[in-house]
Amino acid sequence: MKRALAILLLLTMPAFAGKKKSMGTLYTKPGQKVEIANIGAELGVANRKCENYAWAAIVETMMRAQQVPITQKDWVLRTSGGEKCFPTLDDYMQRAAALNGDYTLNDGRKIRIHADYIAGTATSDTLVYSLRIGRPLLIVYNGRPYLLGGIVYDELVHSSGKANEFIIKELHLLDAAVPATSPDRKVILKQESNDAGAMPISGVTGVMSITVDARNFYDIPSR
Repeated sequence: MKRALAILLLLTMPAFAGKKKSMGTLYTKPGQKVEIANIGAELGVANRKCENYAWAAIVETMMRAQQVPITQKDWVLRTSGGEKCFPTLDDYMQRAAALNGDYTLNDGRKIRIHADYIAGTATSDTLVYSLRIGRPLLIVYNGRPYLLGGIVYDELVHSSGKANEFIIKELHLLDAAVPATSPDRKVILKQESNDAGAMPISGVTGVMSITVDARNFYDIPSR
C-alpha cells in the first residue's frame, strides 16, 4: 500500500512542477496612424528665405497648439539676436534653451515654457504620445527643421493591455520654408523602402519638444 502511494506521488509531481503561469501574448496592430488635425493649415510660412525664420514658424505653430499666441517674428528676435538671416542652422540646442523662461502674455496669463532638444531621435513612445495629445514636434532632418504632424506605425499590444510598443514606419513632416500650396511642403520619411529615392528616417538628427505650464502664484517675483 505504501509503495503504491509513493509511486502515485512520483507520477503526479512532475505535472504540478511543470505547470507555469501564462505570460500572455503580443499581437500586432499594423498600419496605425496618428495625425494632428489641420496641421498643414496651422503651420505658417517663413517670412524670409532663412532657416532661422523657418525654425521660428515651426516654433510659433508648436506654441499655438498650447494656446501661446507669440508670433514668428517675436521668436526670431528672441533667438537670433534681432532680425538676422541665417541660411543654415547648427545651433538647435542653444535655440531650444533660448525659448526657456517665464512669460506674461497679452491677455495677462503667466506661463513657463520649457523646450527640450534631443540630439538624434526620440523614442517611438515620445513621438506617438506627443501627437496623440495634440503637440507637434520639431524634427531636424539632414540639418533642416521640419514640423512633425503625422506618424504611421505598427503597435505591438500585450494581451493584458498593460504594455505596448510602437514600431515607426513613416514620419510625415511639413517644411515651413515652402509655400503652403506647394506639393514639396509635405515630406515623408520611411523606415523601410525599396525606392532608391526614398528619404530614410535614419536622417533624423534631432527632435525638439515644448511644454507650457501655468506659473504658480508663488513663483511670480515680487516687485
